[in-house]
Amino acid sequence: MKITVRPDFKSLIPALKAEERALQKESIQKEGQRTPIILWVREGAADATVLDGHNRIEILTELGIPEADWKILVLSPAPKSDDEAIAWMLSDQLGRRNLTDDMRKIMAARLYEVKAKVSKSLRASVAARGKQEVLPGQKGLGANSRQQTAEESGLSEKKLRPAIQLLQNNPDLAAKVGSGELSLSKAREQAGLTKPPTKAKPETKPEKSDVKPAPSVLPSSKTEPLNQESPILQELRVLLELKPGDSISDAVIALKQKAAGNKPKSLLDSRPFNMDDHKRTVKQFQDQIAEDDAEISRMTAEIARLKGEIARMTGENNKRDREAAEVSANKENSAHLDMN
Repeated sequence: MKITVRPDFKSLIPALKAEERALQKESIQKEGQRTPIILWVREGAADATVLDGHNRIEILTELGIPEADWKILVLSPAPKSDDEAIAWMLSDQLGRRNLTDDMRKIMAARLYEVKAKVSKSLRASVAARGKQEVLPGQKGLGANSRQQTAEESGLSEKKLRPAIQLLQNNPDLAAKVGSGELSLSKAREQAGLTKPPTKAKPETKPEKSDVKPAPSVLPSSKTEPLNQESPILQELRVLLELKPGDSISDAVIALKQKAAGNKPKSLLDSRPFNMDDHKRTVKQFQDQIAEDDAEISRMTAEIARLKGEIARMTGENNKRDREAAEVSANKENSAHLDMN
């Protein structure tokens, strides 16, 4: 059977880096081919298409290993279409470790798109047959949700959405991200899919105006009588017993004087410090502490006495229980002897 390498299938697989390819070639030279080449044989076809192992085929050919000695594996059940085969390839590649986050996102976006095609084809096929059935090998390929594809790819739906948007709007830039040539953020920026940063608006200084500000409602000098102002100031005048002609300054002075006159005196202001009084106060505290200590000692002794009394009563109760048990045992023994 002829083995065919399709360029459109091969382009879906990111190329190995030089050091990765060198390591793989060295491994095949020393240990031989360990991982088989996966082939897809379409029903009725005379050739087999490579789905996995493109790099291994190149290395085996370079090493001169004949095709008859290659390890191959035919995929079963076989995909029914190119889209199903591509879906299998992408799902298989997403499990590899040599992918960057951006490459994984683009590959997952391709998987989402191809699943959409497969889902549409399956729906048309089911509608044509008039039966709700799933053919062998088609299970799971019809699922077409970002959430499911994201979970299969090990990504969140939020991270997958920008990659899908880039793939739908600019496939060429998406291909560069998939090959590792360009980052996803740079590709989206070049595709015009990112919002430009908002510039801060310059501060505008208020224009000068020839209109003079309105005068303050509060009196600003002693010449303005208090009884011509607001109700609050009039109430203040009544509280401070000011005369009608007094100004706001007079009201403030009167308020300060009244506050100073009503300020309570401290203990030091009302009575000079007396050492004898201090000593008597300390002696009272010491006497009270001594009385408290004596009361605590008395209560401790009472608690100990009660504990001893409880222990004595418990011992007596245990003794009575033992005596009652002995009497009961003797009665049982006597009854047993009488019966014999």
